[in-house]
Amino acid sequence: MSSVDGFQGREADAVVFSAVRRNARGAIGFVADPRRLNVGITRPRRALVVLGCRETLAAGSDDWRAYLAWLSEQGVVAAAADVLAATRDLPPPRQLPDASAQGGVGDASPAKARGRRSKDAGASQAEAARSSGRSSSAPRRRAERE
Repeated sequence: MSSVDGFQGREADAVVFSAVRRNARGAIGFVADPRRLNVGITRPRRALVVLGCRETLAAGSDDWRAYLAWLSEQGVVAAAADVLAATRDLPPPRQLPDASAQGGVGDASPAKARGRRSKDAGASQAEAARSSGRSSSAPRRRAERE
C-alpha cells in the first residue's frame, strides 16, 4: 500500500485509487493536482479501481471531469449500490487463525518480528563471540537495550 506520491516511478499489477471525498463545494484537496491523477491512473499494469464520488471529483477539477466522462463513455463506471448488489452473495472473507489460540506468539506484527530478530541476532553474536574466545559484551549490551 502506498500513497500516490509514493508510487512515483513505480508500477503494480493492480491499483485501488481511493479519491474518496464528498462535499457540495467540490473540494478534493491534493487529488486536484493533475500530476497525482496521472500517477494514479498510469501505474497499474493489469487492473485499476478508482473509488470516489463522481459529482465531487468532477466539480473539483477539469482533469477529473474529463477523465470521468471518458470512463462513462467506456461503460466502466459502477455506482456503489450496483457494486454492493453484485457482491451481496459472495461468501464472507476467510478468517485467519488466531496464533495465540494455537500456542503461537499471539502478536505477529512486523515491529514485534523485527524486535525478535534483533534479539535473536544479538544472542547469536554473543554465542559466536563466546565460542571464539572474543569478548561478548557489545552484543550483550545491544541485546539488553532491545
